[in-house]
Amino acid sequence: MNSTPPLETHLFERLSAAIRQIDPSQAREIYAFYLVLSLDEGGAYWPEVTSLAWLIESDVTPEKAQNYGSKWSGWSASGETVLQLCDETRDAAGFFLQSAFYESLLPDEGARRKWETFQWLWPFRWDEDELTPELKKQLETRLDALEIPASERRYLSSTMGVLAPLDFNAVFFPILENVIHALHASGAVREVCGRDVPIGIMATNDVGYEWGLDPTHRANPPGLARGMEEWMMGEPYAAVEAREKLESEIARLPHQEQAAFWVRCAIETERFFWNDERSGFTDDLEKRGLLRKTAKHHIQYLRMSRRLTELLPEAAPLLIEEFAQHANNEPETYGTGHHKPHQLASHLLSLLEGIAPQGDRNAIPETAIERLREVQRVLWHDAQTRDKIGSCLQYTFRVLHRLRPDRFPLPQHDRRDHNRVLNGSDYNL
Repeated sequence: MNSTPPLETHLFERLSAAIRQIDPSQAREIYAFYLVLSLDEGGAYWPEVTSLAWLIESDVTPEKAQNYGSKWSGWSASGETVLQLCDETRDAAGFFLQSAFYESLLPDEGARRKWETFQWLWPFRWDEDELTPELKKQLETRLDALEIPASERRYLSSTMGVLAPLDFNAVFFPILENVIHALHASGAVREVCGRDVPIGIMATNDVGYEWGLDPTHRANPPGLARGMEEWMMGEPYAAVEAREKLESEIARLPHQEQAAFWVRCAIETERFFWNDERSGFTDDLEKRGLLRKTAKHHIQYLRMSRRLTELLPEAAPLLIEEFAQHANNEPETYGTGHHKPHQLASHLLSLLEGIAPQGDRNAIPETAIERLREVQRVLWHDAQTRDKIGSCLQYTFRVLHRLRPDRFPLPQHDRRDHNRVLNGSDYNL
């Protein structure tokens, strides 16, 4: 590690020492390590290595694996050494090295000016009440010079986010990957555990388990971290391969048939996850690996949305037609255990809103826009008789504005009416 950057050397030495100090009675049972990171949100996600955690074989039980989602879950750690590496108070040397590393990556003078103000604000990030009137005036002067908009100055945390000149996580990951490579190459892990053991990266913050997936995959020898990678993904690689195979099969169909498949997928999976309604379609999806009955099934929606975005001209009319069949003016309710038809309709229209990026607005045919307008007129008439606005009607205003902003400006809420009756005059309803 002599030729490596000082930050890597510091992290390697501290982590190597922590591994070698593990109780020998546990060490030979260890089958996985995790570098547990804490993301300082007040510092625009400034990462620190909070601890080194490990899993041991004798702690693995079916109940524990089920409770944590997998025997590879970092949350089921059997032991942990608190390190707080690069913390400004517990590891001042590491904090200095990390700061110097970030500073060395600043691309231009504008980034350097932001960095100076970022550092100036750092001590106050969690307690802005410590900013005296004089310091607040200094802050405003600095922010004015940097042309930070007023909308970003309401909370100090958002101001710190705008001032951060780098994506700290993105540039810190390669450092951690190099350190993990070095830990494997040095033999420290093998000496202590008696075998090669994967080292994963996870966060204490609620950022999603998949946050450390790619760096964990890159940092370990090929195949060694497969189990923890599957935990991070929320599914086995076999399911990924099966899903990719199915997606390839669907991609060979004509565009209209592809669109019909993905729209049906949206509807059937929505009913399955919210109402536990099974069908032959969902059973087949589950067997093929496309349906994920896990806490991380939202990733499937992201995949599906990309498919639908590519198929927008064909998919949009189908989504709107499904919306029309289920739409009504009832308000959306939660906690009932089952989604009523109008709630399914709201989710379908929300999906359409989400998959229609700005550049693809005109890809949606005008006939689909007019069909949505027809449904909106019916819902609007019902809203006048009930004197309330349902979730489906709210979505039609939002989505029409999203798809055709020049033609459909967002209507104003009548603030005097507690039921939020919309002023639909701009829409000629």
